[in-house]
Amino acid sequence: DLDTDVISKVTDDTAYQTSPRVADDLVVWMDYRNGNYDIYMKDLTSGAETMLAGGASIEAYPAIQGSRIVWESTVSGNYDVWTTTIPDTTPPVVSSLQPENGAALGCSSPTVSASFSDNRAGVDPDSVQLIVDNLDVTAAAQVSDTGISWQPTGTLSGGNHAIALNVSDHEGNTANASWSFSTSQPVLSLFKTSVLWASTDD
Repeated sequence: DLDTDVISKVTDDTAYQTSPRVADDLVVWMDYRNGNYDIYMKDLTSGAETMLAGGASIEAYPAIQGSRIVWESTVSGNYDVWTTTIPDTTPPVVSSLQPENGAALGCSSPTVSASFSDNRAGVDPDSVQLIVDNLDVTAAAQVSDTGISWQPTGTLSGGNHAIALNVSDHEGNTANASWSFSTSQPVLSLFKTSVLWASTDD
């Protein structure tokens, strides 16, 4: 991981693995665990490891771009080039919910925001929907493919407020998040001050 400098093993199988290739969160390689070379793949986001091509034939030298994978295969009796597309079934990840879930705020006009990301297809900004207290406020929010932010034009009533966020990637995988917080109206206290003037006789 170039962001954290953490080195991790992609597969624990004891057989020979060679010719790894990576694109985004997908890794493909040649694998000899079944007695001849097959093509295996690992989704680094989900952790799922899958054999893409195998059997009695030789499957070799994979290459990957995005979700498209090509490799050489002898399944037809001689070396041919085969290809497949890996479907994106992973929904976006929603994070950095603000205000934090369960927060008790003295502010009656807080900014509601969240961040989101997607491992492959990318978030579809047109799919984003923000619901505040059963009211769709998406049209009044700032929306991008990485996050959303909404500022009330007035003040929220005191009490609990429920937030719901729906977001999908370009493949239609949907993530939902819900949280709540409470606000209180500022209390204005008036103090009565009595001033006593001392009187003196001339």
